Amino acid sequence: MTVKRLLLVLPVALLAFPAHAGAAAKLVRVGSFSSPVYVTTPPGDSKNVYVVEQEGRIYRLTGKRKKLFADLRSSVQAGGERGLLGLAMKSSRQYYVYFTDSTGDIRVQERGRRVRNLLRVRHRKFANHNGGQLAIGPDGKLYAGIGDGGGAGDPDGNGQDRGTFLGKIARIDLRTRRASVYAYGLRNPFRFSFDRKTGDLYIGDVGQNEVEEIDFLKAGTPAGSNFGWNTFEGSRRFKGGEAPGHVPPVLERTHSGDGVCSVTGGVVVRDPALTSLAGRYLHGDFCDPSIRSMAAGGGDDRATGLSLSQLSSFGEDGAGRVFVTSLDGGVFRLAEG
Repeated sequence: MTVKRLLLVLPVALLAFPAHAGAAAKLVRVGSFSSPVYVTTPPGDSKNVYVVEQEGRIYRLTGKRKKLFADLRSSVQAGGERGLLGLAMKSSRQYYVYFTDSTGDIRVQERGRRVRNLLRVRHRKFANHNGGQLAIGPDGKLYAGIGDGGGAGDPDGNGQDRGTFLGKIARIDLRTRRASVYAYGLRNPFRFSFDRKTGDLYIGDVGQNEVEEIDFLKAGTPAGSNFGWNTFEGSRRFKGGEAPGHVPPVLERTHSGDGVCSVTGGVVVRDPALTSLAGRYLHGDFCDPSIRSMAAGGGDDRATGLSLSQLSSFGEDGAGRVFVTSLDGGVFRLAEG
């Protein structure tokens, strides 16, 4: 999330409003959890959803019935921006988790019949900017969004240092278990997603003091894109130095009077039943409760009429149905009003 404030306990009650007058979508509550941070399913699974709790549990939710699927609490250090933050699934017997371990390091593991370490990134200097997203890309490889190592302003310059996985989107070949840098110049890419129809990549990168940004790469873009941090914050110059090939964001939201503080990247709507938002990219912010939508690829950003406080993630099931989670405990499905 922040995430700057990802796991602060705020004295704010959950706000989950129905669609405003004239809006065609609504939020339907499907369950309550302890600090839920993500929802996903294996490909093709439209019966169940898997809900990740920051403390280290994963639940399988079938209708209104939830069952503990995995308990990683003995491996996970949770609190602040740390915890079990990401999940990607090939099946219920082969899945991948992203978490902060007892030392503060970031780990990506394969789990199921066995536990295999795929990536470990040293992250002990600061407790913030842990990243957290995992996703299997259109190429069948596993992608992980890793923060810049924390602190203010990226004091170690990790964003522009291609010799570290901090401040990067890492790509892991699941056959060889080899990890490489796919994109760099990121501050805290807490949530990113691939458009399930086109394969395009959308990244919500949490800003410093002024700009929250959505970054975009067309499907098939080769490795090496540079999103500019910490030379740039969004499209604004942050400090001196170079950011070769800087790719500016397709959407920026500034820290102004509307309460924006920490972008929550979302998904492109491909649910055939959610016609009012079809083909639009959903996104939000941890502090501003308004859920927004943008045209695919950028532009025409506007409010959806839906609101959710402490928005921690968007996710999809195997049929493309869209879910949202609030750190305050609620998990909701987007439905036509």
